[in-house]
Amino acid sequence: MKEKLNVVANVAIIVTLCVLLLGPSGPVGGWIGDRYEERSVKRRIAELWVELTDADSKLEPQSPDERRTIVEFVDYECPSCRLVSSAVSEAVVREGVTVVVRHLPLVGLHATARDRAVAAVCGERVGAFGEIHGALMEEPVSVDSEHWSALGDRLGDVAAAAFRTCVSADAEGRLNEDGYLAASLGIAGTPTFVTLGGVFVGAEGLERAVRSLPPPETGTRQQVEIREPSEHSMFDSFRHGNTSVSELEKLNTALFLSPERILIVDEAWLQFVDLGTGDVETQGGAGEGPGEFRSIFDVLRRPDGVVLRDFVLARLTTFSTGGALLGTRRYDVMKFENMLVRPVAAFVDGAVVFRDTRNTSVWVEGRSRAAVRYIESSGDEQVRVIAQEIGDEKYGYRLADGRKGTTGIHFGQRVLEGRIGERLVVAQTDSPTVRLLNRDGAVTGRIPLPRGLDVSEDHVQLARHERIAEREQRFNAPEIRERLGRTAMASREHPTVPANAVTPGVDKLFVDFDGRLWLRLFVMPGQDVVQWQVWDVASARMEFVVRLARTTTLLDAQGDRVLLHMMDSFGVDRVVIQTLVAV
Repeated sequence: MKEKLNVVANVAIIVTLCVLLLGPSGPVGGWIGDRYEERSVKRRIAELWVELTDADSKLEPQSPDERRTIVEFVDYECPSCRLVSSAVSEAVVREGVTVVVRHLPLVGLHATARDRAVAAVCGERVGAFGEIHGALMEEPVSVDSEHWSALGDRLGDVAAAAFRTCVSADAEGRLNEDGYLAASLGIAGTPTFVTLGGVFVGAEGLERAVRSLPPPETGTRQQVEIREPSEHSMFDSFRHGNTSVSELEKLNTALFLSPERILIVDEAWLQFVDLGTGDVETQGGAGEGPGEFRSIFDVLRRPDGVVLRDFVLARLTTFSTGGALLGTRRYDVMKFENMLVRPVAAFVDGAVVFRDTRNTSVWVEGRSRAAVRYIESSGDEQVRVIAQEIGDEKYGYRLADGRKGTTGIHFGQRVLEGRIGERLVVAQTDSPTVRLLNRDGAVTGRIPLPRGLDVSEDHVQLARHERIAEREQRFNAPEIRERLGRTAMASREHPTVPANAVTPGVDKLFVDFDGRLWLRLFVMPGQDVVQWQVWDVASARMEFVVRLARTTTLLDAQGDRVLLHMMDSFGVDRVVIQTLVAV
């Protein structure tokens, strides 16, 4: 009898263990259930894959390897979707991935989500999905039925008209299709990423989605070459036979005017140097006459020469590539909101685009970002606005003695600009892309911006020490001491300025002689080496990355040559040209 009871007890124990282990809530049963569910989802994805990827809402550039495709379900009001959008753009370029965007507006949470999705669908229909998608991700644009033209105006006349016609019609069919695909895969939130390897939810799902893809075929993933300047200098101003070049007083800048000709701006003097013959033509000089300068602040290249801004005289002066004076004009007669405007682009027809920051004369306590307008002037007093952006992050402080001032926030976001051909380049550093605008303000291309870096407390302390050192050096300069009537500024009180938790992705932008876009990755305090990404804007492709010592300033580039500013051991300025070599 006892033996029978033992057998029954053992059987009961085994059955109980089986239930506990193999049941749906048990570790083994749960694992088996998860694997079954995972296989079921993958089978469902495979069945729907053609439908999922059959859309023109793809981000550029697309991968030639069709296996490396990710479908992203987005809501344009979803904070996580906007946060991860720059990483998505970066994955397209760096990981060789095609991203197909599908729409899942969460109307119960976001009031204009469906209207925004309709705008994206219509952008796709008129062949401008990338521009509209980027605008919706970057800016808090209201796109209800009264504001369609605000997006359509970005596209140029023909596309804008087609866009407005589309948005006035019914785009529900596409949204219903996307909703059906999401429901078929059990997707209820955004962002959600889908590959043939599964469904990955949330902003962190992007990285897992990329890892689930098959490895790229040979040659499909972009291999970015690293280059550095060679030690040999093709040109060195210090070794030039003309003392106006070899003995620079205070270098402003230098740039290529042609492959064989450079301009060196030294205080108020312009040195046009022929690299082949060594001949130098000198222009400029201190004064207020035509072709003379009191204070050169900005130098802009245009196809047939250069435009220089004299801040004190509020005057623009244009010289030809050969060094001939083409003309001057004052810009303080133009209708700007802020007279501290500065030119950022010059075109061959004489038009100049100015950056006009609004309300800079008004002190604002705490954090602020004034609007920045880009205004084109063709030479008369009339101006027109091309674009408007959110400006640099500033901080208004009040010192213990009651004095007030404004300075930049540590690791603050900025807006950068330049010119490529007949287009204006604008990069708002907290947006996912650099935008290329034609002279009507329409977006004609985009380049992805890299993500920022996390900031530690050590970084914050280093940044504060560096800024204090810079202020002390500036205010202790002899000319500043003389002007302020003080013998020393070492005891000057310094404001406590806040810091962002994440840096901008880049901190500088310029366009070289060949029309390539150079983006400098954000330089952290104490960093010894800086990196520049070099982009071909026509193909939206990164050509290579350049590494430079932080003590070397990049001025310009042409072909495989870079124009650099260096200082010798005595603090004397030197302009050198070196060849970039792969490392």
